[in-house]
Amino acid sequence: MDCRSSAADNRSSENPTRARESALRFTLFHFSVLSVSQRLHPIRIRSNRQRGFTLAELLTVVVLVGITTSMAAPTFSKLLKNQRITAASNELLTSLMLARSSAITTRSQTVVCPSANSASAKPTCGGSWEDGWIVFTDLDGNGEVTPPQETLWEQHPALGGTIEIGAPAALVRFQPIGTAPGSNGTFAVCDDRADDTGQRKNMREVILAFAGRARVVEADGDTACP
Repeated sequence: MDCRSSAADNRSSENPTRARESALRFTLFHFSVLSVSQRLHPIRIRSNRQRGFTLAELLTVVVLVGITTSMAAPTFSKLLKNQRITAASNELLTSLMLARSSAITTRSQTVVCPSANSASAKPTCGGSWEDGWIVFTDLDGNGEVTPPQETLWEQHPALGGTIEIGAPAALVRFQPIGTAPGSNGTFAVCDDRADDTGQRKNMREVILAFAGRARVVEADGDTACP
């Protein structure tokens, strides 16, 4: 009886010791696994700060923008000049159409002529076409505006810039039936662009037919300007 009791006491005293040893081994094993895992897969701490551009990156962008702008500038300048020539050609075409329509409607001679003082109260013919022009009814055929009998239909201002116009005649006169005998021909609209031989480039031509109809076409130095 006493022997059995002593053996039981020994086993009960050994069990807590073994339990503590097992817990200690498990803890050590857990920490060793965690340490190895952290070495293989380190924890990355995200920063809330946003990353900006470096000086080198900013300088690269500035250089690229400068190169692109320098390449696009000549093309843009050429496009702008072409648009001005096209606008001037269309404005002259519109004035010729207005004069022809007015001649037919009023059954009177109607004149389109260059005017250096087209914006004045009493404009007169004279000067170059790029200085501006006027459209008026010329009842007496003297090439001058005589109000109030003669109607001043349009006072077109100067074109400005480097636009030039070469005309087939000093003025254009439409007859009551809409024809333009003696003043039909080709208007050349150009600017200061030319090749090495002095031939104008990127021109427009306003072609006025004998019947009084007009149209705009592209040209490249075919007609003197001016």
